[in-house]
Amino acid sequence: MMNIYIINIPKLLLKSENIEKNLFTVKEAIDKIHNKSINDCLMTIYIYLLEISNYKEEYQNFVEQNSEVIFDEKQSRHWYTVKLQYYYNLNKKDEYLKLYNPKLDNKVKNPLFKIMYLVLNEKYEEAFELSKKATIQQKDIRYIMCLYYRIICLEHLKKENELSNCVNEMLEFNDQIHYVKEIKDKYHK
Repeated sequence: MMNIYIINIPKLLLKSENIEKNLFTVKEAIDKIHNKSINDCLMTIYIYLLEISNYKEEYQNFVEQNSEVIFDEKQSRHWYTVKLQYYYNLNKKDEYLKLYNPKLDNKVKNPLFKIMYLVLNEKYEEAFELSKKATIQQKDIRYIMCLYYRIICLEHLKKENELSNCVNEMLEFNDQIHYVKEIKDKYHK
């Protein structure tokens, strides 16, 4: 049941009226449910919701308050994506690069982490090409994140026409999502 919720959460997040409701509901469930595997999934969802909703301070505080669980070396790959995103968001390049493991790309099946890795290593052309392949999927939060990293690449590659098209596409999405808000703030002041 929890896996179904995790798989469907990106679809729910694009509806602005659901973001606040989902944050509250998931936080309440974390406080009430004490089954380890369910709680790990709920914590992951909560971190994901905080991160995309632009609650940067709450995001950082929650991850740090739960660092014993999240950053435990013995943890399964369940927390791998959370740790990568956390390091990337805090601009902790060295920690991100130490943690990133290309061998896990096929297991995690999330091209965003390789794109972030390439961006951090200033391999913008390679990251740009990968972001184009990744966005063929349905238009959910992963799509928005790929657009965001594609915009970063296009800025560095100085491809103004493609950049303009990508920014316009990004702005079609809910501006409560911090990737969209950042682009909107940057390009439409």
